[in-house]
Amino acid sequence: MQFKKSVVLFVFLLLTVLVISSCGVSHENGQRRTYDLKLEVAGDGSIRDAGRDRHITSISRTLKLDRNSVIELKAEAGWDESIDFLFWAGNFSNLALEPKQSIYMDNNKELIAVFGDFNRFFMGGDISRAWNNSNVIGYWKAMISDEDLEEKGFDEGALELYIRETTGFQRKESYIFDEEVFASNTGEIFFKRATDQFGNVDPANFEYIAAILRIEETKDLRDEEFKEYNRLLFVFSDQRGIEVLILPDDDPGYREIFEDTLDLYDSADEFKEEVKRIIYEYKDKEEYIIGNTFDINDPF
Repeated sequence: MQFKKSVVLFVFLLLTVLVISSCGVSHENGQRRTYDLKLEVAGDGSIRDAGRDRHITSISRTLKLDRNSVIELKAEAGWDESIDFLFWAGNFSNLALEPKQSIYMDNNKELIAVFGDFNRFFMGGDISRAWNNSNVIGYWKAMISDEDLEEKGFDEGALELYIRETTGFQRKESYIFDEEVFASNTGEIFFKRATDQFGNVDPANFEYIAAILRIEETKDLRDEEFKEYNRLLFVFSDQRGIEVLILPDDDPGYREIFEDTLDLYDSADEFKEEVKRIIYEYKDKEEYIIGNTFDINDPF
């Protein structure tokens, strides 16, 4: 009987080893032999394997690559001539503004190729951390409206924000974008570009300040579709980075703070200081997100 138990145990252990080996988490001398490269496309474009000159994805795809291998990627805009490659977002250290990237696979990596209308692009960058210190990847873009582009007023536009947080086996995605926010009078955005004595724009000195009621779409791995609900956003960004405070819209106290902030919009300096004050006061209590600003050439 003891012999049979030993045989059964041996067979069970052998099958376990075979299953682990087939799952791509095999190890060699205590190290993984492969890593995952997750690629995503935000906007009208695609990602290609430049080394092999082949299409990888126009939406999303995960590649399993050998440890210490290198893959040459290239981000390419689609057929719409008004859409350009803007930047890469993700957990890698390369120059994010270059469409071509050499990715060295020394760990699991995630990259997002971000596309958009360069003529309407004001500021943007990647998301580096969320308030609960989970694993985060994401990007943000501040876009200027067509009317604003013509008038050079820079006081209206749209914010696009995508965040994916992973904590253990749980993952949450949030996507915030509402270009028609001003049509419904639900927020104020102030753009500022400093100019010299001759009226020339200083691309190294610019700001984006916003207090906005946004429709946020959120889902996790257990949901088949995004869920929509409102959020109050307070945003401040300059060439050093971006700070975003997200408050629940259903809290009467927060809604009152939001309305009081909008009343200050006619005074740009007061509006800016109030947004910054609110972010500082509540960033340890509510959802707080920070990211980088990429120094993309001035489009004007």
